[in-house]
Amino acid sequence: MRVVDGVFQAHYYQTTEKVYKVTNQTDRARTVFIEHPIRQDWELTDKTRKPDGKSAHFYRFRIPLEPHASVEFPVTERRALMDSYALVNFTRSDLELFIARNQIDAQTRDALGKLIEIKTRIAEADARLASVNKEMEEIAQDQERLRENIKALTATAEARQLIARYVSKADEQETRLEQLTKDRKALSDERARLQAEFDSALRSLDINRNLTS
Repeated sequence: MRVVDGVFQAHYYQTTEKVYKVTNQTDRARTVFIEHPIRQDWELTDKTRKPDGKSAHFYRFRIPLEPHASVEFPVTERRALMDSYALVNFTRSDLELFIARNQIDAQTRDALGKLIEIKTRIAEADARLASVNKEMEEIAQDQERLRENIKALTATAEARQLIARYVSKADEQETRLEQLTKDRKALSDERARLQAEFDSALRSLDINRNLTS
């Protein structure tokens, strides 16, 4: 497990095993050579006996056989793989997947969990900001309609009553706008603080551990 430039890297091996079964059906000792294909990016593991020879395309293994004897010869290979995740996009689901696969230790889990928690709080602040901005926009549009309606009214008694209602509603909206402006400022400050906390946690994140047992 490693963090490089804000990217969480999980390095691991994919392993395969092929078992050759060789049988000597004669009354004499025999020697059989197994040629196993060489595959790009794959390497023999320590579980496999060192080849007796090697060509451009095959490993060669020498297998001595007694009369009527059978031998199983396993060839185990592995290749190095890596999964990478930009930590700015790392999610709780990603973390739970590593936990479920037992591919992450407690220290790394806690460090990444802290980042995800801050990101969640940033997302919540963004959602509240979006709600405030939407309400302020709706009030602004409604006030524009009120102003247009007031201009259209004539100076009758009924009109004056209606205008008074419009003005009263506009006053209520102005009070609400004042509160929303304060809320938006507080949310913006909170969001900036959380972003700074996230950036600091990301910069200080130091993960470079070998979890191979």
